[in-house]
Amino acid sequence: MFKILLPVCIFLCFVLHVFGVQASHEAESIATAIAAEIQTGEPIFVDINAGEWTASLNQKLALALLQRGADLRENPNSLQNPEFELEYSDEGFKQINLKDYAIDSAVLVQVSMNIKWQEDVKKNFFSYRSIRRPVYSFETKQLLLPERKLLKISSYDFIRDDAPERDSSLLRLRWFEPIVAATAIGSMIFLLWNFD
Repeated sequence: MFKILLPVCIFLCFVLHVFGVQASHEAESIATAIAAEIQTGEPIFVDINAGEWTASLNQKLALALLQRGADLRENPNSLQNPEFELEYSDEGFKQINLKDYAIDSAVLVQVSMNIKWQEDVKKNFFSYRSIRRPVYSFETKQLLLPERKLLKISSYDFIRDDAPERDSSLLRLRWFEPIVAATAIGSMIFLLWNFD
């Protein structure tokens, strides 16, 4: 029993490590593309809502911004902050108090992920098949605080290289092609039958 479990455990550890390295590499490429769009003249607060990439993207984006010399501040309203408490005011969520940081203005960078679908249609003479793949679209908004003035909106689309085909339709026939083929074959038979 132990001889069977040991190779299985080693294989699972190897597979999980490979997936972890791939996710880290994906987050790094996404963070590099997003960081290139962010203005670094003011202190920056980052708020990321990116599903499965939230934690790794938060870390990689912070590293990319620090390498560019940005004045990065900890966002008290971020889900990544361990002291985060969801509080509502009359205007909605709790605002960032810039006086706590001894600054007059800052830039709030909000990154959100949406999933779009890319459809590829493979056509043959008698049939076609459509394949839908997910496209992860990261939208970045930059807001000037305290007045929450929108400075810039940008987006970055990411497609996984090894993404499995999520929605693959069955092989379908075009309605007119069997009629055209049957007419062509019938015409050939008629000509050969009546050819003297």
